[in-house]
Amino acid sequence: MYKKNYASKASLAFTFLSAVFTALFLNVAVSLLQSYFPDAPLFRTPDITYGTAGASTPVFLAQILTLGVLQPFLEEVVFRFFLFYRLLPYLLRNYSRFNKEDRKGPLLLSAVLSSLFFGIYHGNLMQGIYAFLMGLFLCYTYEKHAGLLSSFALHVSLNILMLFLVHYRVYPILCTPLWCAAFLALSVAGIFALLRLPEDRI
Repeated sequence: MYKKNYASKASLAFTFLSAVFTALFLNVAVSLLQSYFPDAPLFRTPDITYGTAGASTPVFLAQILTLGVLQPFLEEVVFRFFLFYRLLPYLLRNYSRFNKEDRKGPLLLSAVLSSLFFGIYHGNLMQGIYAFLMGLFLCYTYEKHAGLLSSFALHVSLNILMLFLVHYRVYPILCTPLWCAAFLALSVAGIFALLRLPEDRI
């Protein structure tokens, strides 16, 4: 049985920060595109606020439970645990040209494929691109850190962050080109720092 060697705590911190800033950049970028091109079918997505802004406390708590916790849990079980980590690597190792002893190749391809399925599952182009990129972060987190627990924690953090930003009407303040550029810069810096971390293990 393959035994994981989990990456450092610094790697985990940079992974979470990079994912958060990337998620904020993508959400703000889509919102700006929608405001600049309101009639363009390409940029149409369902309302990301889910009626959260100004919602009553019981409704907001219910949204945190369903959209912030239950939905991420189910998605992580299906797309990361089952597809990314179990089914796709097994199929790729046994029914493709990959060497059966090769673990890295099938796992990398399964990360791309499971994230692609995750994007398609979201149902439209803009959310699909967002979900695909976040899916890659979640696969990386699953593989490099504490498996399902870490990817679930990251997914919950991203969803709940957006719910809070919208509920407390902070999100519209962030929807400016300046904030978009700042989130992009922080995202790139975080990913660059993450890739340059030494491969120390804990």
